[in-house]
Amino acid sequence: MKNSLLWRFVVIFSVMALAIVCVELFPLRPGIDLAGGTSLLYELDMEKAAASRSSPQELAQQVIAVLKQRVDPGGQMNLIWRVVGGKRIQVQMPLPSKETRNAKLALEKAEQAILDTSLKQSEVQSALSKTGAARDAAIAALAPPGNPRHDQLLKLAAAQDELAAVNAEAAKYAVGQTPTDLLGRKIAAQKAVAAAKSALEELNVDLATLKSVVTAADNPKNTEAQQALDAIVKNHTSQRQEIQTYIESHRKLMELNGGGVEDSADLQRMITSSGVLDFRITVNPMDVGYPDGELYQQALKSLKDNGPNSQMKLGGIVCRWFQVNPNWKDNFDRVGFVTGTWAGEPYVLCYDDATRALTHAEGRRPWSVQADRPYYDPTRGEIMPFHLDPIGARMMGDLTGDNIGRPMCILLADKESSAPTLTTSPSFTGRFDTMPASGERITASLSCFCAFTSRARASASAASSAGWRCRAWSRSRVARAPALTSVSVRSASRRAT
Repeated sequence: MKNSLLWRFVVIFSVMALAIVCVELFPLRPGIDLAGGTSLLYELDMEKAAASRSSPQELAQQVIAVLKQRVDPGGQMNLIWRVVGGKRIQVQMPLPSKETRNAKLALEKAEQAILDTSLKQSEVQSALSKTGAARDAAIAALAPPGNPRHDQLLKLAAAQDELAAVNAEAAKYAVGQTPTDLLGRKIAAQKAVAAAKSALEELNVDLATLKSVVTAADNPKNTEAQQALDAIVKNHTSQRQEIQTYIESHRKLMELNGGGVEDSADLQRMITSSGVLDFRITVNPMDVGYPDGELYQQALKSLKDNGPNSQMKLGGIVCRWFQVNPNWKDNFDRVGFVTGTWAGEPYVLCYDDATRALTHAEGRRPWSVQADRPYYDPTRGEIMPFHLDPIGARMMGDLTGDNIGRPMCILLADKESSAPTLTTSPSFTGRFDTMPASGERITASLSCFCAFTSRARASASAASSAGWRCRAWSRSRVARAPALTSVSVRSASRRAT
């Protein structure tokens, strides 16, 4: 009897010890009500998804799949996605750990250090406005001798002095009486000042470009991005320490959160921006002198040197590079597009002016578009009909009036998805003819197209406070999105210990 009880106690204590070891090795992960975090709740507007044959539950699952691909393709953000009540989508984001929050603060400080060490035009002009020893001292204060910036500041000062001298000389003559040689000197001085300013600006690292390259270089297979990152460090000696600190801080944060998101506002922006649908006419290669023209080479050089974030003016063309969705890259393999590669990712050149782009940019009137059920035409392939609201119809009419027969890119979240050729100038309705290779993809993504056909501006703010907030709800409706509306945002947070 005693032996039987002894073995029972041995088994009980052994199981308890094993449980303690398992908990230590594989700690339990409490929900956001206990550990803190944010819960976002969205509802599909089924009236705007009438073209889909799927049930609300199926459509919600399809939208989640599309959102995952766009917001968290690598599954690194530790987000929880679920369908609630048939047509509602819940996204839960746990509260990051104290180490992760500290790493985020370190990254923000590294960003600010880069901005603080960048030369500002106001500082430069203030220094160059002085003369003699005062100017030399001001230049040395901005960049000590031996620093590349110091040499470039001296060149800019000399160019501005020459331009000022030429202008003073030209002021002695009446209008139209300026000697030809003096006009030549003035033009040369103006070009020298512009070149010196541009060279000085290039010595400042562009933070947006650095962020893009660092993020792209996270992929170990993206050797082009890693080479571009090495070039940034090498070419910006004046900010090399700050750049290296930023890279190390970024990698530390990635190590801790695996590329996750820490701010509920960032998460809301990422989700709602996934549904932003824009239309842009693509730049015709002949308009920029493809393949050897100066404008074409200038466009490629701008992408290589400055990245895709900046607007360009090529002659009279205002344009910008847009990334191609990797899943739909083959839509742009045919002729008729100006394409390039940056940080290992493909890009297409599109117009960036109001007459050749229909976007949701600030300052433009709100508009919406709704996709109808696609069908197959034996002569033109897959056809995807659509119709716009009255405001969008008028804007689309203006956009397409002079561009019949030219490709018009469909962009979801500023990424190129397809470039069908316009076959009609739509008023309230229209259609896209797509290549057979891309038609299946457009049809497959119809649920996303229906659910995210315009910008959903979520204005709900997450509640937060010191101590426990397990049931803090903040209700807010978004500006009417065609198929996705924010119901509420729930935030539960507790004091970090």
